Amino acid sequence: RKCFEIIKKTFQGNYVMFGAFKIYNDTAFLDATNTLLSLLRYISFDDLNAYSKLKYNVYKFLELLHRNHMSDVFMDLSEYIPLALSLARNGLEADNTEIMMQSAQIVDHFCTFVYQRTKKESKETTQILNFITNYPAILPEIMYVIMHIVLFEDGKSFWVYVKPLFSLILINPQAFSDCKQQLL
Repeated sequence: RKCFEIIKKTFQGNYVMFGAFKIYNDTAFLDATNTLLSLLRYISFDDLNAYSKLKYNVYKFLELLHRNHMSDVFMDLSEYIPLALSLARNGLEADNTEIMMQSAQIVDHFCTFVYQRTKKESKETTQILNFITNYPAILPEIMYVIMHIVLFEDGKSFWVYVKPLFSLILINPQAFSDCKQQLL
């Protein structure tokens, strides 16, 4: 828990100029992030739910990582994206509003990054297309979960889901059509 809390506070407090790591070819940031993401592989979702402080720190870490360092994640740590999106998908259905919001923001930051980067040719574009090809069900499943929550559940903060849903629709309009057919 403390590892995630330390990195979360480092990301959140803007104490470190992460761009300097790239300028000096320093891998400390990527190594630390890689280590934390490796730890996540060994924490089951049930265990994560059992420890609320750990869960909060993990989701906040992932949200900040996706908000501020998506390019680094895609280029150097792309093997962790399915894990992060899977955690976000599960967090969307959480009872805790803060976890729901962070999960929705993870999805939105990811989808916004994908949408912006696929408009132009770059090495990132190739990585993104490879990811979407290798994991075709992740984003449509997240879209289905969000639409199901918005359409059929009571008492949730629906406004939390608007932005990630719009981002998902922009990335994959066909999945949106399929989802509408399934739900209606």
